[in-house]
Amino acid sequence: MVKKAKKILALCLAFAMLFACMTLSANATTDQYFTITESATAGAGSSFSLTVGMNDVKLLKGVQGTVNFDAAVLTLDSVTAPESGGFAQTLEGEELLVTNIDNTAGTVNFLAAREEAYGAEETASPAIMVLNFTVKADADEDDYDVYFSNEIAAKENGVYVEELGVSQSAIVTVSNAPLTPDVTADDIKNQIVGFDPLTMEYAVSTDDGQTYGLYTSEALAMKYSGGDITVLTGNKKVKVRFIDVEESAVELTFTPDFGDVDGSGVIDIFDVLMAQSMSVGLPGFTPEQISRAIVSNKTADKPDIFDVLAIQSRSVNIYAPWVVEVQD
Repeated sequence: MVKKAKKILALCLAFAMLFACMTLSANATTDQYFTITESATAGAGSSFSLTVGMNDVKLLKGVQGTVNFDAAVLTLDSVTAPESGGFAQTLEGEELLVTNIDNTAGTVNFLAAREEAYGAEETASPAIMVLNFTVKADADEDDYDVYFSNEIAAKENGVYVEELGVSQSAIVTVSNAPLTPDVTADDIKNQIVGFDPLTMEYAVSTDDGQTYGLYTSEALAMKYSGGDITVLTGNKKVKVRFIDVEESAVELTFTPDFGDVDGSGVIDIFDVLMAQSMSVGLPGFTPEQISRAIVSNKTADKPDIFDVLAIQSRSVNIYAPWVVEVQD
């Protein structure tokens, strides 16, 4: 206990020496300013974090200031140090970062210091701390500002930056509408772009969205010689949601693929036979079916032997990219 008290006392003395005897710097710069995560969206009762940092830390040894927030809407649960590479250094086992949270006033005062100042050629813009908030359960939906005041940046020997640049501010949007996954359908590669298996899951419909299978997060794929093709082949609808949150679901559409002439979602012998019939001019096919049968030439108006052979190879799991998908 005595040892820890001595460390805390030494830490306070180090801060006092840094900030109590400051003199004006002759070299002001507006490139040095406080930064914060620009925006966050959260619902009532949920949590989020904002990272506070410093832009352009040349010659800096300490920073101090206040972050202000709306105490009627937000509760600051904790302040944590960055995972690595933060502004503050450790002295005798103690992090040179001190904060004072006031959830009544809606402020957190902070002071961070280094044992050694950054160099004159330093280009880093390190994080100072991470603010961990919770939105109050009765918070109204609106935008709320989180901003700095009382900013100070100190150099070696108590010299501080006379003119800091304008500090950034953050906008916290309180929205109780369910967030939806930011995903899109790559209809050529048959992939869900932006899918995160740790937080999302999807379900597949083969009857135009009338019914869906079970949700899964597994990246299912059918293995072909020469590459992987996902099971999200054409003529399917796919719902993607955050795990167990149905109201967050978004629907994606995958149209029939090249080679899937009949639009069944599978390239098989029936597609080969249809392409053969088209190639010799037999009638009864739609323009969409003819278009899906032309896989080897973008300028052709009907399939030929090269298209038939290519579709036949794909039907027996011999995979090669369609010429029409890679041809300029």
